[in-house]
Amino acid sequence: MTLFARSVALLIALYGSAAWCVEIEQVSVRKSGNIFSTEAIFLIEAPRDAVVGAITAFDRLSELNPAVLSSGAEVLETGEIRVTSQIRDCVSLFCRTVTLVEDVRIDQAGNVQSQIVPKLSDFVSGEAFWQFDTVGTRTRVHYWSQLRPKFWLPPLLGSAAFRLALARQIKVAANNIETLAGFDRINTLKLARH
Repeated sequence: MTLFARSVALLIALYGSAAWCVEIEQVSVRKSGNIFSTEAIFLIEAPRDAVVGAITAFDRLSELNPAVLSSGAEVLETGEIRVTSQIRDCVSLFCRTVTLVEDVRIDQAGNVQSQIVPKLSDFVSGEAFWQFDTVGTRTRVHYWSQLRPKFWLPPLLGSAAFRLALARQIKVAANNIETLAGFDRINTLKLARH
């Protein structure tokens, strides 16, 4: 039996056939002027610490969102974490690679806040906030962001396509967060047995 097959069998044995079934409660992307506001709420079948760990693995962001080509992080003197990402996505027929640099803070409750660094990014401004709440054995994630891109988007079609691309990225990321958090949970169980 291959390693992959054993892993799948282990997952089914441990968690049943309903393993990793993210429940998306809300995804909205709105545009006001040149600012895109995003809000998403979803339930992940994994403990809070595993979910926060998956989201804050800044050097592995491409595993959360396939549009991320590369990412890295450095701790600043302020204690904030500067995260730099290269992101490539297509809006309609127009594809673009953008740089996103954010200063990230993780508060005492484990919530994550980020502020875009405009002079190093392809965005004029932006911020994001991740809040995590335990719901039984699951974690409810509430994500909110605002982005104001420096780059030009074609009127009407470009804005609509950009909104759809953001919504798609959120849904993909939610599923990938759950998968990574689940694998982290499996690895924790393995370590606890040894």
